[in-house]
Amino acid sequence: MKILFALALTAMVVSNTNAQQQSVTIKNGDLSQSNYSNMDSFYAAFNGETIVLTADTKGSPYVNPKFQLGSIIKNGEPVMKNIALRYNAYNDIILGKQNLQIPDTKSLNVIKSPDYQIKIGNDIFVAIPSKTNVGQSQYYQLILEGEKATLYLKHTVSYKERIQATSSMTRDSPALFKMHSDYFFGDADGNVMEIPSSKKKAAKLFGASEAKIKTFIKEHKLNMSDEGDLKRLFQYYNTL
Repeated sequence: MKILFALALTAMVVSNTNAQQQSVTIKNGDLSQSNYSNMDSFYAAFNGETIVLTADTKGSPYVNPKFQLGSIIKNGEPVMKNIALRYNAYNDIILGKQNLQIPDTKSLNVIKSPDYQIKIGNDIFVAIPSKTNVGQSQYYQLILEGEKATLYLKHTVSYKERIQATSSMTRDSPALFKMHSDYFFGDADGNVMEIPSSKKKAAKLFGASEAKIKTFIKEHKLNMSDEGDLKRLFQYYNTL
């Protein structure tokens, strides 16, 4: 079940000619509330079901627990600075508001576009177009960028509904959001592939440099699930 969080705010204005395509315009460096609604609950994209976060809900749909100051960047330059941002990994959207003092319920959805990088605190998120779903993009956290290969981290969140006790022998199970994080290999052509935990399989992602990568991994005893080790590996590969 896909849930859209309708606590929705945007730093950019959408011009939609169809649901699959969006054109993006920056409006004078201001967050615009045009064409967006504010709601105190959450709604499903397709069936209208509502999810409301309660005090006993476990986990979170958000990567960062609170809004953080950040910026929207285009061509290496910030087009908006010192705005409050937060990444909702469950719906793969970024919420924003003018500043930290504005209530969270007034936040709007930041338009997802490959033209922009979104910096939240010290983390940078990029929207990468899907190769299989035309007009669709997904957010990835940028870990290390290189001319030959880029290292990304993908956050996803699954949701499990609350289960109520059916007898005195059972007990309630609260609603649960569970975070999953996986590393991805991005090549120079814009293809993004998950990095396997297997060192041999991971080395195959590096194409013609596979043999050198295998040797480097073995010599330095690298772990394909460790961010520091992966950064070291990508730094080496980008020098080849």
